[in-house]
Amino acid sequence: MFKTVLTMLLAVVSAATCTPAPAADLGIHLGTYHTRHGVYNNANPGVYARADNGLTAGVYLNSLSKVSTYAGWTTSTQAGPVELSLTLGGITGYPGASVLPLAVPSAAIKVDEATSLRLTWIPRVHPKVDTHAFHVSIETKF
Repeated sequence: MFKTVLTMLLAVVSAATCTPAPAADLGIHLGTYHTRHGVYNNANPGVYARADNGLTAGVYLNSLSKVSTYAGWTTSTQAGPVELSLTLGGITGYPGASVLPLAVPSAAIKVDEATSLRLTWIPRVHPKVDTHAFHVSIETKF
């Protein structure tokens, strides 16, 4: 398990630093607020990278205390001081299938020139999932 997480982490960092794009975002997953409390893990450490072309990949400890990896594509638009984004892709670490579809909207606001605070909404999409989730991460452009 540790080797898998380490491999994914190295892949994310390599993808971000080896991309021909002039810049990329590197983010740190921090935590999640669930609208229904109880069985969910709110501490969700992890990392992610997003290239300027939208390619996105990351790894984190999910709300079920399992390691999740994800990859996909993110599109963003600026709305005043807020960056609105939508990430589409696939994610692992949840019951039901080895890879599940991922569709999450988010909003980021700059803390300084290179750093942003991002709030991601993870909607309740399955009848057996009894919570929405709001996830916080911090990212920097490099």
